This record gives sequence, C-alpha cells and structure tokens, in this order.
Amino acid sequence: MQPAKIAHVHPLHLQVLGQPARVYVGGNGPETLLLLHGGWGGASMHFSRVWGLLTQHFRIVAPDLPGLGDLTQPGRACLADYVTWLNDLLDMLGVRQAIVLGNSFGASLAWSFASRSPERCQGLVLVDGFAVPHTPALLGWLGRLAPGRSLMRALVRQVSFRPPLLAQAFDDPRRAPAELRGWLVDTPQRRLETFVDCLIAGDGSPQPRAPMLVIWGEADHLPGTTLEAGRHRAALLPGAQFVQVAHAGHFPQVEQPEAFAAAVDAFVHGGSTAPS
Repeated sequence: MQPAKIAHVHPLHLQVLGQPARVYVGGNGPETLLLLHGGWGGASMHFSRVWGLLTQHFRIVAPDLPGLGDLTQPGRACLADYVTWLNDLLDMLGVRQAIVLGNSFGASLAWSFASRSPERCQGLVLVDGFAVPHTPALLGWLGRLAPGRSLMRALVRQVSFRPPLLAQAFDDPRRAPAELRGWLVDTPQRRLETFVDCLIAGDGSPQPRAPMLVIWGEADHLPGTTLEAGRHRAALLPGAQFVQVAHAGHFPQVEQPEAFAAAVDAFVHGGSTAPS
C-alpha cells in the first residue's frame, strides 16, 4: 500500500511547557482535528497514510507525544499531565476547539482530554481504545515500589511489546509500517517506562459530554481490544456511534485509510457511515 499524499502536512518545532516538541500540521478545513497516536510509535507512523485524506476536510494537528512519539523528551507521568501538555500545545497554535481523535493509548488520552477540557472538545473519536480506569490506591502504591514496577514492566512488555503481536494487530501484517516491526523487536526503554507510568497512575475520568464516534477494526485480535470487546464497551456509552472497518485490525487508519477518513468525515459533517 502506498502512503496517502502528505504534501500539505509538515512538522513544526515548538516549545511546549518549556520543552521542545514536534507536531505535524496541515490542511485548511474549518474544523481542527487533533490526532493522538498510541504507544507503538509516533504521529507519522499512526496517521501518515490517512492524513492526506483528512486534510481535504480538516486542519489536522498531530503531535509526537513526549516519551512515546518523541523519544528525545521525557514522558509525562500520567494522562492528566498529557492533557496539560496538549492544552499548552493548542494554545501555542491558536486552536480554541478541536475534534479529538485517538488510536489505542491515544484513545485513552483523547477521552481524558475531552473529560478534563470539555470546552475545547467539539467531538471525540475513539479508535480501537477506551478510557483508562481509576487505579485503586493500594495498586498504585505497589506499582510505585521497585518490585511492583518491575512486575508491571514485565506484564506490559508481554501484553503490548512483542513481535508476535503484529499478527494480532493487523488484518494483513504486510501492511504494518516497517518502523513498527523494528520497535516491537527492540522497544525503546523510554516508551516502555512512559507507558508503565501512565498505567500505574490510572485515570478514571468520567464520560465526556462531547458527541462520540467509536471506530474499530474488525480484525483486531489484541488482548482487550477485540471487535467483541469494542462493541460491548461502545454499547455502554449512551449516544455513541459505532463503526467497524472491514479488513483492518488495531490500526484501521493504516490498513483502510479511505474507509477511515470517510467515517470521520461523516461523523463531523453528516452523511452515512460504514455499516456497523
């Protein structure tokens, strides 16, 4: 598969909360679409195959999250800290409101952002991911101790950062970005530690008030994010739309960018979406 045209997307280098940051921007649409990547790579890996399509209807803002996409910067300690970081980023760009779209871990962050900063969220799109629950005090305390953190680190590596997971994450693993293959073989330590920090901290943000779309790849077979799990959890969200994408797994925007972009456009601007 050839990447979508990205001529109208370019990286900006900014200072966010006093630290260097990289964000991809492009498009001239009336609405801003804030794209939040997951824990397996940065903004380009997650969205470059679709942002050429999205820029036809939106202005896109796709940051490399510190500690996850931008490995030159330390990660934030929890989702609430990432929300603070995102608010400063949007202030720097002069963006008052956005439709917030997140994939995998990015969906958890998108939920937290929409819940904590409702005045800035016009709509919420969750892609193969949901909210991070509240961490009980005892579990959080154990996770901050060296033995507990070591156990959590091993669990995260087993569940989320192993090469065999590629076959469970993609309908056709040949569509997986080459950089992702390398990262699953040799996961950067900063990315792993940031992921562990956020899971130990937990979140527990209440359901956002914004209109909500849930997009799911029908061939997602990763633990906890199967199509069945996605349908079940979406059914618990009053008013949420649900769209499943055929011939796609955990990254529908990578495997089926046209269907993905059409679903997002229909959610924001009206019209029919893919069958669900």
